[in-house]
Amino acid sequence: MALTTPSALVPDYSTEFSGKAALVTGAASGIGLATARRLGAGGAGVVIADHNAEGAEKAAAELRAEGIHAAAVAVDVTRPESVEAAVAFAVDTFGGLHLAVNNAGVGGPVVPTGAYDIDAYNRVVRTNLDGVFHSCATSFRPSRRRARAARSSTSPRSSARSPRPARPRTSPPSTAWWD
Repeated sequence: MALTTPSALVPDYSTEFSGKAALVTGAASGIGLATARRLGAGGAGVVIADHNAEGAEKAAAELRAEGIHAAAVAVDVTRPESVEAAVAFAVDTFGGLHLAVNNAGVGGPVVPTGAYDIDAYNRVVRTNLDGVFHSCATSFRPSRRRARAARSSTSPRSSARSPRPARPRTSPPSTAWWD
């Protein structure tokens, strides 16, 4: 016997982001592309921003084929002027910027600290730390906010390390209250 849920109890998310514009970095593939797809399915216009310009255009074309309003732009999140250009592209393309998903990130070598190459370290820090800063600083500028405040979401690479808030005294110990 299959379980069924009455349609009245299933929320309709097809217009959740209607009228919004989103810029997703690192969106040519993986989590970034999945995030862009979900935002687009919810009605947002989506800018696929990635250092891989060809991959970004391919991903945007894929989303457009699914009926999602998508555009592509090349971005190097380690360069503030590149991020500024990507944000300007989003504003020019969709008339504003409401959501910024800072998903671009790179991994480094898995070696003991003493053997970690300084150039590899600098690449990781410039992309995963500086890149999020540049994206947030640019996306949050008042001149870029035309309708309500912009929102930002960092990638799982950094949010996985965030400590969970203290459990409220009223929550039973078995409750995953933050989910």
